[in-house]
Amino acid sequence: MRAEDINYDFHTLTKESALEKLQTDGKGLKSEEVIARREVFGYNELQQEKKETLLGLFVDQFKDILIIILIIAAGITALLNEPQEAILIVVILILNAILGVYQEWKADKAIEALKKMVTHKCIVLRDNETVEVDSHDLVPGDVVLLEQGLRVPADGRLIEVNNLRTEEAQLTGESLEVQKSSFATVEKDAPLGNRVNLVFMGTHVTFGKGKMLVTSTGMNTEMGKIARDVQSIGKDVTPTQVKLEAFGNRLGMAIIALMIFMAVYGILIARIEPLSMFEIAVSLAVAAIPEGLPIVVTLALALGVQRMSKENAIVKKLPAVESLGSVTIVCTDKTGTLTKNEMTVQEVILLEEKTPISMSVEELKERVHNGKSTKSLRFLVDALTLCNNAKMENGETFGDPTELALLRLTDQVNLDREKMNSEFKRIDEIPFDSERKRMTVVVQNNTDQSRIAFTKGAPEVLLNMAKYIDLGDGPQPLTQDHINQVQNQINTLTTKALRVLGFGYYELVQSSYNIYEFEEKLTINGFVGMIDPPKEGVKEAVQKCHRAGIRVVMVTGDHKNTATAIGKQIGIVTEESKVMTGQEIDKLSDSEFDEIIEEVEAFARINPQHKLKIVNAFKANDEIVAMTGDGINDAPALKGADIGIAMGSGTDVTKETADMILEDDNFTTIVKAIEEGRGIYDNMTKFIRYMLSSNLAEIVVIFLAIVLTLPTPFSATQILWINLVTDGVPALALGLDPASKGIMDRKPRDPKENLIARDRINHILLFGSYISLVTLGSYIVFYETNLFGTYMNYAVASTIAFAIMSMTQFAHSLNVREDTASILGHRFFKNKVLLITVFISIILQVLVIEGDYLLGLVGSNSSIFNGLFGTVHLTLNQWLYVSLISASLVVYAEILKWIKRHSHFHSIC
Repeated sequence: MRAEDINYDFHTLTKESALEKLQTDGKGLKSEEVIARREVFGYNELQQEKKETLLGLFVDQFKDILIIILIIAAGITALLNEPQEAILIVVILILNAILGVYQEWKADKAIEALKKMVTHKCIVLRDNETVEVDSHDLVPGDVVLLEQGLRVPADGRLIEVNNLRTEEAQLTGESLEVQKSSFATVEKDAPLGNRVNLVFMGTHVTFGKGKMLVTSTGMNTEMGKIARDVQSIGKDVTPTQVKLEAFGNRLGMAIIALMIFMAVYGILIARIEPLSMFEIAVSLAVAAIPEGLPIVVTLALALGVQRMSKENAIVKKLPAVESLGSVTIVCTDKTGTLTKNEMTVQEVILLEEKTPISMSVEELKERVHNGKSTKSLRFLVDALTLCNNAKMENGETFGDPTELALLRLTDQVNLDREKMNSEFKRIDEIPFDSERKRMTVVVQNNTDQSRIAFTKGAPEVLLNMAKYIDLGDGPQPLTQDHINQVQNQINTLTTKALRVLGFGYYELVQSSYNIYEFEEKLTINGFVGMIDPPKEGVKEAVQKCHRAGIRVVMVTGDHKNTATAIGKQIGIVTEESKVMTGQEIDKLSDSEFDEIIEEVEAFARINPQHKLKIVNAFKANDEIVAMTGDGINDAPALKGADIGIAMGSGTDVTKETADMILEDDNFTTIVKAIEEGRGIYDNMTKFIRYMLSSNLAEIVVIFLAIVLTLPTPFSATQILWINLVTDGVPALALGLDPASKGIMDRKPRDPKENLIARDRINHILLFGSYISLVTLGSYIVFYETNLFGTYMNYAVASTIAFAIMSMTQFAHSLNVREDTASILGHRFFKNKVLLITVFISIILQVLVIEGDYLLGLVGSNSSIFNGLFGTVHLTLNQWLYVSLISASLVVYAEILKWIKRHSHFHSIC
């Protein structure tokens, strides 16, 4: 047998045709045939792609153009006999690489989780015997026995069924159990949830027994297709990462061009010695590269992760924090995400007061307990418990979701189930099956020994077979008028996507009976309508998303009318015409789908491939897409989305694939996470403006010093200290700035927005220029004048320039928090970490300059600080000058903010 020999849509075939195609008779394969087929089809397991090693990830960190420039700078520094500077640069590079590996090395365990889910023992017919084998040993053509509680080991065509039901919510999104059939054939394009003659790997048997003919194994199963989709999706990259990388490449090319220009200018025009010019070029390269920026970005994201964990949002991948802030579309599964994933009765049709009436559960409760309930009503509420095989014990539930909904109704109506079960005992039963579509029990009253039969089932079945109806005053013949009235009420419930269940009773008077006969004498006495309802708070969370300019789109495997009804309840769907089915998607080309997707509010009857296609279509329209889900079917779409969000109660596959996990399964947590993400992005723009202002100032100071034929004010070590400590540490504290008020009332930022937008460029130019002006000006004054007795003192002038460059950055870190508000506004003390960080950084800066002097006061002759950083002791007057010049930046910033508040020049700072 060849692999292509079984490439069929088995749901379209009869079971006889399926057996013929797989060349078996349904009694099981022979051992030699199993071996031969395994050579063709392989083992029934999910394959995994080879992952990149830690070493490979580490090496990748050094492929960035800015890092390459720094490596070259370190090499030149070492050749110039400046080993301490070379070592410092190398240490910084290694630290950056380690953090980069930490950020990128995300052990993707999705496939291992899938393997764990599908590998287990199963019962198979082979060599005319029943044997137990590992599920990975199965091959197409095997016949597997299924029964309640077992996991389906492969995809297969059912050939025998005894009231078999399976739970497929994690694969199809359908919240209800699926009643299976071995006789049915299904249309070729039918969704997975409608293929009632098939069972699928990883789903569970919840009731009954059956035999399946294995049709697909391993990567050819529906779950295998999901695994392949997950593997085929590329590396996680967030919008800001892309922009930072593009900015880094442009900056790198600019640095190379600047270094070449400076070298030519310095050697040919300024007549600087080549070796000295190389040293200046190294300083220039180090000054231009924001070494601390990658570290600050990574750590800011990590701190955001910690804050979000306190809100029950567990972020697995750091870049996801930033992505949340730019989300424009949230694609959310219905079952278990927007809804409770438990069927709940919402309306009841009572056959009282001479006509069928529909009422809420609260109205039913009032009727039951007002002391005026009729026998018809009492029999209806009795049947909820007595004609029921589900159980609810100690907070755990067991049984069919529909029957569990009836037990929950008894709790809502305050019925005593324990008392009811003690008063009656079941003496006979006809179980529910797909052919009869009803269940009947006979119970006996333990007090007076009276017997009554209760029946529940599909409304159309009960209406067709019943002979009587109880409208509150006992059984009376069921007429066509009665049927029409009842049907009108049922139609009202079905238009709300409620699943309707009918009830009837028959009082036995004879001691002997035939249970099948009195089903035909049934008296109908009521109906209930149930649905998997929305979770509390979901509607409000959707409204918050809308106010924030974020669209919420439902993506579910459930029926269109159910998706429409739930969508309207929570404010996602406005009209049914904006709900699209999976079959409608299949009729469109990718380009056609991309064009119309922005008009769609919800998707129904969706399979896993559709979900990924939906995500890709939104991304093709330049949307930043978040995808929520909890089932296996969500894994590819979660990985393909910009941000994948799994529910804490979801499958291992989904949680391992996702970027973020909601521990409380609460949709409202997404809103909090988005708010946090927006705040983090705002903070990132703050420290980008902050750090690049310093870099610009360093470049301008060095460049103009060369033009003016002055010695370079800073050494490479000093520049690294400024970029990593005096810039980097306060920048990290800026990452803790609380979100601005009203951050969720603004629209999402344009996904195409440049990271270095015009207003940020203006800010960098204005403050970079000011810092360079006061720094270079002070350097010239102290180098070429006799101010404070320091005429022609390079060491003092360089140290003062170093101190001013650092101290102005501390003032700038306080200023950059607000675009227009004063530095002394009400938010000044909101970020205490920043204030403490600035205070500590000032102490460190003073220590770098005065450390050896202070040690000398206690008798030490150390030159650790002066030797490493090339600094000298400054007098008190010189420190006073540094303080006043540095503080002048605050005055400068306040003037710019005042102008911005009182003019149309909104992007000047």
